[in-house]
Amino acid sequence: MRSQGWHTVPEGHAVRVVVRFAYPLPKATRKAERDLWRFRTARPDADNLIKGTLDALSKAGVWSDDQQVADLQIVKVNAPRGHEGATIWIEIIDEKNDRLPEQHSRGAW
Repeated sequence: MRSQGWHTVPEGHAVRVVVRFAYPLPKATRKAERDLWRFRTARPDADNLIKGTLDALSKAGVWSDDQQVADLQIVKVNAPRGHEGATIWIEIIDEKNDRLPEQHSRGAW
């Protein structure tokens, strides 16, 4: 990993991870809609996809422990041909400049 210019996220730093899982469009997709991205509601479940992904990133040495992931977004889509696969964005959260959303009166975000 270091030979490719990557460094392990230092222990104790919070991390934001966004993962997009892009699947091929169903074969029955109309020709006029083949260039559109659509949210995917079919299997596999997002929670099953992300666990293996975070474990693989831990094993690759991206961070010391996946407990450092404090902000996680998972997106499942059906994508146009040639855009299939997983895309992962990782950033260290700057806690001084990256504020949490204000809580609503009922305690929800």
